[in-house]
Amino acid sequence: MFVTRGDGRVFGFYGIESVKQSHTAIGPQTGGIGQAIKHELKLVPVGQQGASVGADMLSTLISLFG
Repeated sequence: MFVTRGDGRVFGFYGIESVKQSHTAIGPQTGGIGQAIKHELKLVPVGQQGASVGADMLSTLISLFG
């Protein structure tokens, strides 16, 4: 997967090695309704893909809105 930050900084291509999820109740009186959910991804770099892959990905993304 292609990893970028919200401000547009590009980190490159990474593969997902593992995913963990946990949750905790926000308060003791919530009865399980209010929860904080935490996700943890373990990523491994998979190398730089060619420029055409990025262009194809951008084209696919734009087609979703057009």
